Amino acid sequence: MADARALVYRLRLNALFSLHAERFTLVRAGAGSDHLGLFAPMDNSLTSTFFDANESVGLQKPALSLYLEPGDNPFSLCRVNDVFTRDDRLWTVRKTHVYRIGNTPLVLLVLCD
Repeated sequence: MADARALVYRLRLNALFSLHAERFTLVRAGAGSDHLGLFAPMDNSLTSTFFDANESVGLQKPALSLYLEPGDNPFSLCRVNDVFTRDDRLWTVRKTHVYRIGNTPLVLLVLCD
């Protein structure tokens, strides 16, 4: 059952990515890699879900959420302290979270400031 749901969600996510994703370069240890991602401002619900009160105070505002297609190994795709530039601003990855259905990774949420 989870596999069928994951397939349906994967198809929907692929459609969203094909219509709205932006290309950007993620930099880790001086080496860049190109990716496609969906960007959105980080709202209060995301902030309170993933950051405690002390952590959220330290975030530079506005913070940004980024959704990436996770591929086979989502944890190697993006890590804390990776950086990228968008709209002439340098963004730093603070946390990541993989959304799954069953054992199938669907999307990687990257929380940045």
